[in-house]
Amino acid sequence: DDLFQSDALAVSAATTGPPRLKTRARLRGLPANEFPLEPEADGTPFTISAETLRSVIRQVRHFVDREEVMPVLGGIQLQVRDGQLTAVATDRKCLALAVERLPLPDLEAVIELEVLDVLARHLGQVETVEVILTEERVHFRLPNLAIYGRLLSGGFPNYQQVLPQVSSTRAVVDRQPLLELVSSLDRVGRQDERRISLEVTGNGDGSGQVSLSLDSPSLGHYRGQVPAKVDGEPVELLCFSDQLAQALRALPGDRITLELSAGQAPLTLRAGDSRQLIMPIAA
Repeated sequence: DDLFQSDALAVSAATTGPPRLKTRARLRGLPANEFPLEPEADGTPFTISAETLRSVIRQVRHFVDREEVMPVLGGIQLQVRDGQLTAVATDRKCLALAVERLPLPDLEAVIELEVLDVLARHLGQVETVEVILTEERVHFRLPNLAIYGRLLSGGFPNYQQVLPQVSSTRAVVDRQPLLELVSSLDRVGRQDERRISLEVTGNGDGSGQVSLSLDSPSLGHYRGQVPAKVDGEPVELLCFSDQLAQALRALPGDRITLELSAGQAPLTLRAGDSRQLIMPIAA
């Protein structure tokens, strides 16, 4: 047949002492003309900045659903409307949304995370990427590399309906001090003890603080706070420290805005038009 087979025997080259390795292996292959090649792409190509593409992937990939309950959530939705690129990922508990203004044609596709992760490893070496979308596949063309993968189907959820339109409290904070505080609490808490209390309070003059605390029967009580510009009533909610840390690492810029409301409204972290949404834990 066209497959070739061979037996190989590897023996230690040592001439004295006991043999170090004896292995028998069977190699199987197929003719070069049967190796799957890149399928033809009949769509219209467009070019996108490699840095922009890498940025939006980095901002949302952490909230891709890896449980595979809904296969379409195992990817990132890329959508362009009226010159605005939006990348969205959700694991059904949190949502990440990255926005960039780009002069691109309108499009919408959900691309597997594995494909985008492979692509992202090469984006730091090029300035632009050529993209071709067909009905079932996406093709990325770099100067010395072509990457292609299938598009996910099934209908990506309408995330617009879960974006809060109003909030009762806003707090503007420096991102890095808040991330350091969250990360310290995340390291302290075990997997089943990562529930932290987040409280925003104002001093009546526009200043205030964002306080985080962790109470554990086995670990004790930990608390810290960072200064903030606060507008609105005091609000307190419970969330998971690892989700909050992931959201803070992903957001661009040095300052972020926290938008909160009492009850079960999502906690929104915003940097420019990019947002991270975290559902609070029921008390």
